[in-house]
Amino acid sequence: MSFTRAESTAPGLVGLSQVLREALSEPSYLPNPSQVYENKDTDPLINPTVTASGPASRVELLQHLQNVPSDAPSVRSGVVVFCRDNLQQGPDRIATTGTSLGHVKRFDSLVAAVSSANGTLGLARSRDLLQSLLVDTGDANRNLARQQTRLATTFLSQYPMWCYPASDTGDPHRAVGATAAEAVNCLGLGFIQGDRPSGRLVRWTHTVPDGTKVCRPTAWDAGSTPGNVYWRHGGWTHRLDGSGPGVPEFVHFPVTGQQLSSAIEFF
Repeated sequence: MSFTRAESTAPGLVGLSQVLREALSEPSYLPNPSQVYENKDTDPLINPTVTASGPASRVELLQHLQNVPSDAPSVRSGVVVFCRDNLQQGPDRIATTGTSLGHVKRFDSLVAAVSSANGTLGLARSRDLLQSLLVDTGDANRNLARQQTRLATTFLSQYPMWCYPASDTGDPHRAVGATAAEAVNCLGLGFIQGDRPSGRLVRWTHTVPDGTKVCRPTAWDAGSTPGNVYWRHGGWTHRLDGSGPGVPEFVHFPVTGQQLSSAIEFF
């Protein structure tokens, strides 16, 4: 496989692929405990060795791990650092101007993002602000205008945003389902529990500023957290029920409330 080929390029790398496989193992994911490793080992957008263009290679990850202690927690942390240093390297996928994208996330994650973006606002006040802004007034345009104004310069995520096309202006979330459970299944969000208070979900649509790269995600974008077991390369989300691909997926750096094209809402 590709990591084996990468480690064969230098004597000092031999054996690191097995260390990596063991460190990324997810025993609780019964379909394949090695899924996180294999996501990175088989992504066709990532080359085994260094190339002039394209995403960072597998050999570069192994070289990075040479400087990391060989115990599993340290190796996994090393992979996290490497992935965070090599985001947004997949090919451009769509024209950004005028394109509307949908996004689903935990409400608590949105609270943390708003708190971080506002500096001194704090988590409690950020939660209160968002809860007030998410009250449905019965007027979709008014809901959107309130949020665009109050969150105009506030980033809506602390991390790169994973999105799906939302071209149907009348029902922009139709492709992922009307309920939180349907969206979790379609988007492959296996570690988000929409039926728990701490996992309450929100959704919205947004555009991206001109010049913002919207690209096909690579295994580096997917990272090495436990939820990575539900990700598959190929440019489509992986449905949890195994009934086929979900929706096309894209990743880009965070946008602000000014880019909202439909209001943030609970569902």
